[in-house]
Amino acid sequence: QWQLPGELDAEPQPAPSLRLVPRRPALDEDTDPAVAERPTGSADLPDPGPWVAQLVQAVLEVLARERPRQQLVRWLAPEVYAELSSHVAAAPAAAPARGGGLARRTVSSVHVSEPADGVVEASAVAVGGPRARAIAVRLEGWDGRWRCTRLAVL
Repeated sequence: QWQLPGELDAEPQPAPSLRLVPRRPALDEDTDPAVAERPTGSADLPDPGPWVAQLVQAVLEVLARERPRQQLVRWLAPEVYAELSSHVAAAPAAAPARGGGLARRTVSSVHVSEPADGVVEASAVAVGGPRARAIAVRLEGWDGRWRCTRLAVL
């Protein structure tokens, strides 16, 4: 290990601490600060449990073609919205269940974990139809609201 003169007597400096909360994104000179997206901490956001349940129910309704997917554009990250849109466009229309109606799926339970400030990872169980479905979501606080940045329906 090489040392420069004067460093022999210097006390070792502690390594910088690990930041678990992302820093605010640096704005380039072309970005208007009025429209820049900013991370939001959990203290400034609504309770994630009921919010996850409502979002998952809305996603289930979009998948069942009971709700227009455009209603979710504000709450989904662009890549999640694009993936949901392509899935809905490619999937055949649901066949009616016995009895003449569609089996409506509803959220039966939600489990929430907060691995970092402004980040929620949650799982939900949807019942209805021939089997239960598991849904996993990751929410991040952006611009004073929760936004879904990952979505998996199993």
